[in-house]
Amino acid sequence: MSHMVARARDAPATPALLLDLQAVQSRLRSTMSPHNWTGYEVFWKCPKSKNDYAEIVHWDGTIGNWTSLQRFAGPQYGVGDGDIVEATIVGNLITGLINGAEVISTTDGTYAEGSPGVGFNFYVGETNVDHGFTSFEVDTWND
Repeated sequence: MSHMVARARDAPATPALLLDLQAVQSRLRSTMSPHNWTGYEVFWKCPKSKNDYAEIVHWDGTIGNWTSLQRFAGPQYGVGDGDIVEATIVGNLITGLINGAEVISTTDGTYAEGSPGVGFNFYVGETNVDHGFTSFEVDTWND
């Protein structure tokens, strides 16, 4: 079983023009191929707004086929310029942190192997290019 810790620094983002869906995402135990993706994703709303959230999902294959494992909403779940987000998976425990503080966690044993990665929600009007990470690092180890 692979274990992962992914850390990233959030970059500035402009509030979404049409929808409030901008998010930065860390992927854990991911496997991607054309038209198929499996693995976990931990994501945080950006920039900070009244509609902040953090969520953990697992992707089940085809585009749009995912299952939410845990979601929390509130001002403590959004991230802004310079915040450090961290996603970990050790055993079946998946955790999301902001600036070193745990904000979301759940357990799931669907995927035991895969690679780390990043993602960004691009269905946000004309603001697609103005949010992301300024740095990203990953530690991985196996049992």
